Amino acid sequence: MRYAVAVPEITSNTKDNLDKILSMMSEASISGADIVLFPETVLTGLNICDDYDIDRQLAYPLESVPVQAIIDNAAKCRMWTAFGFLELSDTTIFDSAVLVDANGKIVLHQRRMSPGWRAKNANPLQYGSGASLSTAITPWGKTAILICGDLFETAFPQAVDAKFDLLLFPFDRCFSRQVTEPQKQWNNVEWIDYSARIKQISALTLMSNYILTFPP
Repeated sequence: MRYAVAVPEITSNTKDNLDKILSMMSEASISGADIVLFPETVLTGLNICDDYDIDRQLAYPLESVPVQAIIDNAAKCRMWTAFGFLELSDTTIFDSAVLVDANGKIVLHQRRMSPGWRAKNANPLQYGSGASLSTAITPWGKTAILICGDLFETAFPQAVDAKFDLLLFPFDRCFSRQVTEPQKQWNNVEWIDYSARIKQISALTLMSNYILTFPP
């Protein structure tokens, strides 16, 4: 089995982001990958401002054109694909991720349980959370998705107890402008914490962050 982790450059242009995603999927497939992982909120970046009317424009239903384009391309490429996106379900926004099989079928649909992606006082009817950790049997065994802060909060004890074989971890880790050497901060501080928790889960883990490029 060959694994691919995609690290796209994300801008404020959703169409450009989608084009990059589809192109990287094709590249991974041509390279012989059986599965590819994309980051959290890969269509838009986690660019919410806690104004519901604005943030809602960044969220897409499962059946929306951009989300379905990725799902359809997974079938076209004959490659398992996992990706995160801001999901709109009825009127509620979720920080979600799905795993799609090589036939274009969603086999895992996970919603982030940890609240760190939204304001503390956010209306739960507008900004929702997942209720539990889901798993699926895949060619790699028992498989699960944790999204960003789920590695550190609500879902982590469930993940340790679940004893699965493959963990897909789409995330969005960024640093403030005060951090002058972000790669050094990641290598010497952040990675130590992340890796310690991943070791407790004891599963083969694929992680994907993105490069964020928004105009000032």
